[in-house]
Amino acid sequence: MNILPTPTPGHTPTPTRTHTKEKNTNHTITVPVASSVDALRLIDSQTYDTIERLDLAPDYKGFSITSMTFENDSVPYYVVGSVQALQEDKEPSGGRIQVFCVEEGRLRLVAEKDTKAAVWSVQAFQV
Repeated sequence: MNILPTPTPGHTPTPTRTHTKEKNTNHTITVPVASSVDALRLIDSQTYDTIERLDLAPDYKGFSITSMTFENDSVPYYVVGSVQALQEDKEPSGGRIQVFCVEEGRLRLVAEKDTKAAVWSVQAFQV
């Protein structure tokens, strides 16, 4: 499993912010980072076709992503950290942490938490 930010067609690529690999899966998760609407995309790792795309909320930019599993759960989860970037603000006014999993070939939002600050990075942990 590769988790890489990818640009939306027609936009200039930006540097990769994170890179995580998971073994024994047939999908790639990407967060476009150079578009007006960022999205989480589920991509077939053999054909590179987009299986599903979930747009992030307006004014939110995907900034970090990691995959993780929990001690008694072998399902990979994908944690996305985003920044709320309002045009009138000089600095980000907030952020959001979202946790997704893939069920039956579709992305499912498992948990979501708004934050009072930008989520510049996310780190896998064990519970």
